[in-house]
Amino acid sequence: MAWFRRSSAPPAAPDFGEVDDFDVLVDEADWARVASNDDESESPEEFDADLPTRRLTPKPKEPEAEVQADELIIAEEVLLPDAGQQALVDEMLPIVLAYALEHQPAPTSFPTLARRALAKRAPELEDLFRIAAEDVAIGAAILRAANSPLFYRGNQIDGTRNAVSLLGQVSSGQIVTGVASRALFDLQTRAEYDLFPHAFNQLFHHAMTTAMTAAWLCERKRLPYGDRAFSGGLFANVGKLVALRALSALVLAGRVPHPMPEVVVARILDKVHVEVGAAFHKRWSLPDELWQICSMHHDAEVPVGTQFTTLHMVRVASGLDELRIDPVMNAGVAPETRQSIRALGLSKPDIVALSVRLGEIASYVTTTFG
Repeated sequence: MAWFRRSSAPPAAPDFGEVDDFDVLVDEADWARVASNDDESESPEEFDADLPTRRLTPKPKEPEAEVQADELIIAEEVLLPDAGQQALVDEMLPIVLAYALEHQPAPTSFPTLARRALAKRAPELEDLFRIAAEDVAIGAAILRAANSPLFYRGNQIDGTRNAVSLLGQVSSGQIVTGVASRALFDLQTRAEYDLFPHAFNQLFHHAMTTAMTAAWLCERKRLPYGDRAFSGGLFANVGKLVALRALSALVLAGRVPHPMPEVVVARILDKVHVEVGAAFHKRWSLPDELWQICSMHHDAEVPVGTQFTTLHMVRVASGLDELRIDPVMNAGVAPETRQSIRALGLSKPDIVALSVRLGEIASYVTTTFG
């Protein structure tokens, strides 16, 4: 393709290197044909005697539809249980729900450090120095985090005080809360864990990834909700954990069959976790905003407004991570994720940056917490 000028002078070979004041785009073969005037097949209506000086107007191209940020979220068709599996889901739902509501973890089983963080009383920097030095598990996690690709600066960090200084109060506090939160995943017997080891690990990793990603998104958008977004992300899907603990106990008691297809377990947890999680928040007397996030994070439409900003942040972080983990099994979260992207006014660069950061955080969580 080449440009050419409008002119009343006889035709000359166009200078294809100049484009400053060229105003028509035509094919070079068409230019040669028009300049020589040796094509008699064209009708007078299309070409007149002054062919070389006539402006040729190409057919206008259809404008490409602008891709909105929420349209970047693509999910496969949701995987549904077959008839036999759906019958098993329907049979198990009331049993698991009743047991999960009756056997909620006691608040006293949760470490004081984590309860303080959830109540918006994160440890001060000097407290973090002391905690990292005294608690082996927390100190080890902070050292792994400081030497992870997300924070590594070229020098090996070999002391907890230096690690806390590098990570800072926010990141160190998140690690303390994360390590303490694993107490919820410590089951009464190893046998309970061994029934669904992958599911238990994935729930914890998803909770930490969602929490840290939501907090990062608040920071990127310069919103002062990072601590609330972290706590909300950490406990948004806690109902799945409580329900999975209930399912493990029921299997060991011989009240439900085992093994179950993965899609059946996933569907049971999906169906009951909002109600179970809301009850968990009430029993533990967690802040109302955290209860709101847990209760509404799967609503089809969440209102736009300052009081819902943290909820939208958590929905976006959680939805993108679920779609990253399994876009088929978790396809149902795509519409709510899109709605929150629109509600927050996130741009395409925001979504691209968020997706990259999400992958980094997911790797960081694996490195830090195992």
